[in-house]
Amino acid sequence: NPVAEERYKGKPLKDAVNMFKAYFVKKSLDLNSWNQTKTARELGIQRTYLSRLLKELNIQKE
Repeated sequence: NPVAEERYKGKPLKDAVNMFKAYFVKKSLDLNSWNQTKTARELGIQRTYLSRLLKELNIQKE
């Protein structure tokens, strides 16, 4: 995907991975109406880890 390639171009791996994580988690939250328990279950992670990701990746409901 050319858009994705441009977005990640020149980024260190850690930054690119965090950008992808933030996008993926936010999209999952949106699809689940920001229900963190349901989202965590679908992602196969603990709800507490999801909460930590929200803080670490600065993900907020818009």
